[in-house]
Amino acid sequence: GPVGCGKTTLLQLLARQYAFGKGQLSYGGVPIQNMPLAMLRHHVTLMPQHSFLFSTSLLNNLRYGRPETPRSDVEVISNMAQLSPDVAMMNEGYQTMVGERGVTLSGGQRQRSALVRSLLMAPRILLLDDPFSSVDAQTETLIVAGLKARHQAGNLTTIVATQRFHWVRQADMVVFMNGHGTIEATGTHEALMKQHAAYRNLVNEAEACDDSQPDASGKVVVS
Repeated sequence: GPVGCGKTTLLQLLARQYAFGKGQLSYGGVPIQNMPLAMLRHHVTLMPQHSFLFSTSLLNNLRYGRPETPRSDVEVISNMAQLSPDVAMMNEGYQTMVGERGVTLSGGQRQRSALVRSLLMAPRILLLDDPFSSVDAQTETLIVAGLKARHQAGNLTTIVATQRFHWVRQADMVVFMNGHGTIEATGTHEALMKQHAAYRNLVNEAEACDDSQPDASGKVVVS
């Protein structure tokens, strides 16, 4: 949907970061307000647009949610998130101090670090809010290929709020929100392009402004 339509708000509601009034959100047919919060947070992880990094080592930041995580697991997920090449170039590797809010890291490094932290929580449902705005298209394609592999293994569902439409062409389902914060249509990208003029116009406008889309062999998948 367009900027300001409520995509971020919807993800925050799915993570139950605050209560809502009208309507209902549910997982597996169970309304989320009826689920124990600890259970919900165990299975659902939200990666916000701007994740906070602490003034400690990169390793401590990556396993902040699960400090007992073995170093080997951190390295596997870092490799999938395309963070490993950057770590290899740091003088102290995973022990590098990143500074308050991650000031010593680039925007792309911060976003990939936040993704590693989120995946190390081993969620069943991963909520990504415009997650790779600072990551180049080639790296983004590799990251999403890794997410696709985890999805195909049957242990992860990914919900992404984005306006980068190369993400959604092969999505299992697209949820289109209008400018008033209402879910206007759902379906595959192809079906919405044929049947929904507002969605088609939004896609065409976005693609006209996007000069960093991967080629046909580099399309990405959102589940």
